[in-house]
Amino acid sequence: MWGRKMSVAKIILGTLACMVVAMVIIFIMGGGSALVGTLGPEIAALVVMMFLLLPLTELSYGSWYALVAWIAGGFIGGLVCADYKRAVVMAVLSVVLTVALLLGLASVILAGYGISITDLLTYLGASNLAALLPVLLVSMIIIAAGGVLGAMITKRRARPPAYAPPYAPSYAPPPQGPAYAPPPPTASCPNCGAPISPGLAFCTNCGRKLQ
Repeated sequence: MWGRKMSVAKIILGTLACMVVAMVIIFIMGGGSALVGTLGPEIAALVVMMFLLLPLTELSYGSWYALVAWIAGGFIGGLVCADYKRAVVMAVLSVVLTVALLLGLASVILAGYGISITDLLTYLGASNLAALLPVLLVSMIIIAAGGVLGAMITKRRARPPAYAPPYAPSYAPPPQGPAYAPPPPTASCPNCGAPISPGLAFCTNCGRKLQ
């Protein structure tokens, strides 16, 4: 149970990290300060989120800001998620939340002109809205690519070292002395019984011939 909660927490934190990094990058690279001064903060934020959701469209016009922003955001989010599957879920949630923020901000702006977000969606039509799905899918794939790369780095750093068995010195038996050799048996003279050394031909005591 605790592991599941930690997994969900990592996905949420990774999603927030991805969105914040991506929006900051697109804001800086896309001249967000100038947009705020010209259009106001609400419309400038709306334009920034629209840029993020249309990376390939911008790329066709020579602008790669959204592509870089999503890859960088996905990479940071993947570092937080620390797992490939969580990184993919993070990519989907990042796009879904960006769309939700876009619609929420658009509804606030349009409300000032007496237009509801429902009227706008009705005006766009189901066909135009359906045409946006592949665009959103591309954004998810771009984020997921950066997220998987970030998760890969985190998993490599967290990988435990290879097991090395504890050092055990090889057993060496203690050195042994020379092999025990029993003393040669002593012989005695059959005549006088005096001890004689092996190999003698005569007894040294009585002089009897032994061989």
